[in-house]
Order: sequence, then structure tokens, then C-alpha cells
Amino acid sequence: MKQGEISFRTLEVLPEQIETPSDRDFYIRKKGDRLLFLLRTPNNLWIEISVPVSEILQHLPPEVATLNNIADKIPIGILIFKEEIVYSNGFIEKILEKEKEKFTNHAISEVFPKEIGKNLKKLLNKNYAEKQLTLKWIGPIETSSRNERVLLIIATSVSLQDEPIGVAFFFDITAERHFLEKMGDIYSYDPITRLPNFKKALEFIENLRKQRRKFIVGIVDIDKFYVINNSLGIETGDKILRMFANRLKRSFRTDSYWIFRMISDKFIIISLNNEKNLSEEVSTIVSKVKKILEKPFKAAGREIFLNVKFGFSSYPEHGDAVLTKAEVALNTAKESGSEYLIFSRELETSGEILEILKQIKDDLKNNRITVFFQPKVDLKTGYIKGAEALMRCSVPPAQAIPVMTRYGLLFDIGNLILSSSLRTLKNLLEEGYNISMAVNISISQLLDPRFLPKLKYEIEKAEIPPEKLILEVTESEATINLKQVFETIKELVNYGVKISIDDFGTGYSSLSRLKLIKAHELKIDTSFVRNLPESDEDKKIVKFILEISELLNMTSVAEGIEKREQLEFLKREGCSLGQGFLFSPAVPEEEFRKLLKKRFEV
Repeated sequence: MKQGEISFRTLEVLPEQIETPSDRDFYIRKKGDRLLFLLRTPNNLWIEISVPVSEILQHLPPEVATLNNIADKIPIGILIFKEEIVYSNGFIEKILEKEKEKFTNHAISEVFPKEIGKNLKKLLNKNYAEKQLTLKWIGPIETSSRNERVLLIIATSVSLQDEPIGVAFFFDITAERHFLEKMGDIYSYDPITRLPNFKKALEFIENLRKQRRKFIVGIVDIDKFYVINNSLGIETGDKILRMFANRLKRSFRTDSYWIFRMISDKFIIISLNNEKNLSEEVSTIVSKVKKILEKPFKAAGREIFLNVKFGFSSYPEHGDAVLTKAEVALNTAKESGSEYLIFSRELETSGEILEILKQIKDDLKNNRITVFFQPKVDLKTGYIKGAEALMRCSVPPAQAIPVMTRYGLLFDIGNLILSSSLRTLKNLLEEGYNISMAVNISISQLLDPRFLPKLKYEIEKAEIPPEKLILEVTESEATINLKQVFETIKELVNYGVKISIDDFGTGYSSLSRLKLIKAHELKIDTSFVRNLPESDEDKKIVKFILEISELLNMTSVAEGIEKREQLEFLKREGCSLGQGFLFSPAVPEEEFRKLLKKRFEV
């Protein structure tokens, strides 16, 4: 590039040395004796214009060959001005429908409508210079032929030798006017992809519903996109999102399709194509998206292939909550490993599960997950010998625990319960109460390599004897992957922690497995206690479990004792401990303290 030339180039992303907010559309940087004008176009590319400072100070004479040859060919109006217009390219002539000679060296207010001229002239005020104020103006402009145009104008100013110079770029968006009227103004675009945003998607759907239009909603989710952000950086991730969005726009060009960015790595496709039935149109959309993914996305010196999942619903078939139901279909597709799913009534339960998951996450975030304690009573003396720590949140445990397990929350919430329970146990031991604390754990926790170190750390931090902690493992779970579980339990037992087999009799264990696990405690499930002593079958089962616990020298604990008759039967048969509503439900720590001073009538 020669010293006096003006040069242009197109960039997909800003140069690395330009560190600026991502929502800006225009920047000016001085580089040596040149000014770099960087402008983001509506299709999300960048145009870099490199101008010698000397040329600007000389009013940019029109005989500069490079400027005339290149600038006149690009479909963007370029205007450089002081008190008068000192340079304009060919596209400005096209917009104004005037020859350049008729406005070069004329005042802006003489060439443009009053409102445009007034706003542009403001940029020449020294208070605006160097602040790079970006002015966006959208409005009609009446040309010599009275053809009304809609323009997007991005303008700024810079101070050269203490003299403000204005630069403006004009985009003719007349063709998009209908789109803007339907979708709202240009500020409703997502800043990364330049697609209409989620808010606009909601408004668009609402308008379609009011018009009683039939339509299909598809949500497209990019698989594991977080891996790209984590490994290649957010800037590269944003670049790939832009390229993906541009491919979507090119693939769904007609008025029958509308594309929106939902959030993060999710996009919304709304189809107004009523020529096909639901399944046929879904197949068409899926095929179109898969087609644009056949070629890799080139970024950060790599070729990156993307995979996606889809969820679909339709209006009016699936009712007003059409977007929510598309999301239910998407999440179910991701869970089941399907490429796409169309919402159906059978997926309603998935929506309920997602609502439970949201409630649990909210409880976790806002510290609403607490621990209650249910007493374990010595059936000979009536005194409390221990407690079982039970989680409480806004969702009933029977619903919460399966969802926590399914979505990988058990480890974090389990740690919270363990830590809280051990703090309570430490306080009670220091107050002179000789009790143990039972905490429920899952097999997924036992098999997590982080579990043992975390457990030992919490015990040592609380400064309690390990034998005061009892870990309750569900019997049906403990028989799965027994070899892996056995190694963990063996280390726990060697460390001093006691093991309890919860809900005994509901799974498929054998005496040899019980011996291998080396449990200290056997719990009789509520289902066998509920119908005592009326049920002969349950009486036989309970007697058998009690014989096993005695044979293996294990403490027996009966759960769910609610009636005096149940207690009397269990006492007669030699059950060691009992818990249930006959004594007390699970209660907060302070109420449990009061119970410790009480002797129950047994």
C-alpha cells in the first residue's frame, strides 16, 4: 500500500489489537500517520478503511484513484465532513439521487433533511470529538424523485490537529422496512448474531396467535457448545455463532421462515409454511439445518463441526404455551439421545420434571435447602440413640431425589447435607449427648472419586469420631456394581465410618453380599411395618430380617412406626431401634435438641 493511498478491506472479526466493547458498531483508531475506520455492517462483517491523515486535512480531493475505484463500488454510503461535505462516495449519490458536484463542499444542512443535518452537525462540537459518539438514525428521506428511503446512519467524529472531522456511513434499508415494521426497531437484534432476539420472538409469536395463524416453532440447540467456549475462548465461540446464524439466514430465506436467537447456543425457527403437515415440515427444517452443518466452521485455525438437537411444537395444536412445549421436546430429545422430537402429551411429565429441577436449583442458589432430623429411639429404654438427617426443600423428597440424581445434583447437595449434619453432630456431642448421625448417600456418590476425600475432610474439620457417622445405602442400589461399591465401603469401614443398609427387603440382596458389605445396621422398610401386626406375611418377613441382623451381629432399625401395636410387635421380636411418627417426624435442629431431653414411652 502506497503512503498516500486510501485502502479498504473486509474482515470477519476485529483485529486482535482492537480491544473494545462487543456492542459497538464503529471505531476509529490512529495507526502511525493513518486513521483506521472500522465499521460493522448489518450482515455482521467489518469494513476497515485506512485513510492517510494528510488526505483528510487536504479535504480528500476526488482525484484520489484508490478511493474512487474501490469506494464507489461498495453498497455503503461514506461521508466525511467538516462544516461542509469534503468527501462522499458513489453510493451517497445513489441514495440522494444527486450528482456529487451538487453537494460536495456544501453544508450538510443544505444536502440532507433538517433532522439528519442537525444530528450530524452535533458531532463537530468539540465536546463530542475523541469520544467516538455513535449516532444511529433511522427514518425516511425524500429524494429528488420523491422516492422515500429508510436509512441507517452510523456516525462519529475524531479530532485531528484540534479540528473535529465527522465520518458517517449510510445503509439503505428501505427493502427491510416491512421487516422492521413487523419485528420492531433495529435495537431488538442480538448483538452477536444480529438476529432478532428472544423478546422479539415472544412478541412475534403473540402477534401470530392474535391473528389466529397456524405456525410451527422449532428450537435448535448446538450440542456441547460450552466445550468450544472453554477450549477456544468466548471470542471464537461468538464467531462460530455468527457464522451459524448467517448460514441459517441463507438457508431459510423466504417469508415463510423467521429466525431468532433464543439464548446462548439456542436458536428459534418459526415456520409459517402451511402447505405441509407437521411431520413433513419438521423433516424439511431438520434437513435444511443438517445441510448447513455438512461443511466445517473455520475459526482459530481449526475446522469445527457442529451437531444439533431439535424440539418442535405447533400452534394451535399444542395450545398457547407453544414455545415452552418446544423446549420440553428439545430437552427430552437431549435426554433420550434423539436427534429431534415433536411435542406430544406423553412429554408433559418431562415439563413437570424441568419445573422440579428449576425449583431445586432455585432452592440451592438461595440457601433454602435445609436439614431436618428424625430421632432413632432405643426400643428398650425409650431414649434417643441417634438421628437420621433428612433433606428438606420446596419439593417433596420423593420427587426431588430422583430429579437430583438424573441431573447430577446429588454430589453438591449431598455435600451440603453431610457438612450441615456433621456440624450439628459436633455441637450435640460437645453438649454431652452420646448419639450417632445417619446420612443417606447414593451409589453415584460412593463411586465418585471426590466423595472419600471430601468425607474425610468434613469429619476431620468437625473433629468428630468417624464411628459416630452412619452412612445409609439403599439395599437395591448397593447390589449394583457391587465390586466397585465394595472397595469404597471397605475403605469407609477401615476409616471407622459405619454402614447401614436402608430399605432392607425391597431389593435383591443375598446373605453373602450383606457379609461382604460389612454393614453395621439393617433397616426394615416402612412397607413391611405399615400393616403390622395384622399382616401374617409382613410379620414373617420382619421376623426373618430381625433374625438376619442378629445372625450377622447388626443393629436392627424399623422405619415408619406410627401405631402402638407396631411398636409392641417389634419390641417382642427383638428390634433394637425404631423411628417414625409415633415418636416424632423429622424436625429442625432446635426442636430435635428438645427431644433429646425426652424419654419416650416404649
